[in-house]
Amino acid sequence: HSWYYVQIILFTTYIPYSLRFWALRSETLTASKACLLYNLSPFMTYLFSYLLCSEKVTLKKVIGLIIGFVGFIPNVI
Repeated sequence: HSWYYVQIILFTTYIPYSLRFWALRSETLTASKACLLYNLSPFMTYLFSYLLCSEKVTLKKVIGLIIGFVGFIPNVI
């Protein structure tokens, strides 16, 4: 199982944080934009799981997505 653990470590921790650090070193991406993009990942994950894995839409998931989206409104405005 150690190969699976290595993949989990690489794809969920190391690669996202190192790419974010690399992007923040450039002058075009601000910290607020990086945080906004990083915090959109649950929405993108749900979209990909719905499209690629045929995940079913339930009322609890929709309510959770709405609550999460409402939490983004102060950051966007």
